[in-house]
Amino acid sequence: MSRPYKFIHGHAEWIQTNIKDKSIETKWLKIQTNGKITIKGNQGEGYAWDGCSPKIKIFGKIIGTPDGLIDPRTNKPKTYYASMFHDAIYQFKKHPHMQLSRKEADIIFRIMLQRGNFKAWKLYYKVVRWGGGIYGRWNTKHTQEKITIETFSWVQD
Repeated sequence: MSRPYKFIHGHAEWIQTNIKDKSIETKWLKIQTNGKITIKGNQGEGYAWDGCSPKIKIFGKIIGTPDGLIDPRTNKPKTYYASMFHDAIYQFKKHPHMQLSRKEADIIFRIMLQRGNFKAWKLYYKVVRWGGGIYGRWNTKHTQEKITIETFSWVQD
């Protein structure tokens, strides 16, 4: 058994949020003080993640949480972008300059699932809120409750 990477995204994607005055830059994630959050998939082989967790790989087959039907606007599973941003933010939760909280990451995930017309968004959001604490402590607990995603780099609504 091994932890799989189901998706590899080979170019940068961004969302424009109303989360201001927080910043971090790593090889894969950039959060700007104007609220723009970018996954830098154009680095190396591309940004890799497992989609909606948990998943495991057994004898070459990936088994675990479904990533949803294909969105005809993007030709990707409906959870694709939500899980990519959520996983990248969680990946850098212990970075000394991470200023987003777990709750903010989870709210972004919820909003992106809703915007992607994913019907099981309530269930996935509840599981993420319940299970996200398993992955350890975050640098910050301060949370901006009213988060919006104004625009994003892929197909618009």
